[in-house]
Amino acid sequence: MIRSPAPTTTQTVEMYQITELNQSLGIHTRRVITAQDLGLAGTPMAPRRPGNRLPASARITWVCWDGPPEFPYLHGHFAAEGSSDSELHVDLHTAALRELSHRLALRHDWGSGSTTR
Repeated sequence: MIRSPAPTTTQTVEMYQITELNQSLGIHTRRVITAQDLGLAGTPMAPRRPGNRLPASARITWVCWDGPPEFPYLHGHFAAEGSSDSELHVDLHTAALRELSHRLALRHDWGSGSTTR
């Protein structure tokens, strides 16, 4: 998984939006956005093992991507309650990305539609 920005010759709209999410998550460190808030409570985590599910109270700390830059696979890193380690991670899909952007007051387009409500 890639945490650093891609070369400027390979930037896509999704990559810019990921950068904005991570900047906002860093700025809003006092604001807690949980797996429950994003509709991700109980989502299977990597590595996928029976019972390995994201706790509702885990807070999102950053977003990363892998795969082709034109169609990246996005992953949310979460910290368990009382921990600062972002060791819990799940795949992020359109609904969770829209909710995250909304909660951070960012105007992003994920999938076919915007976060504007």
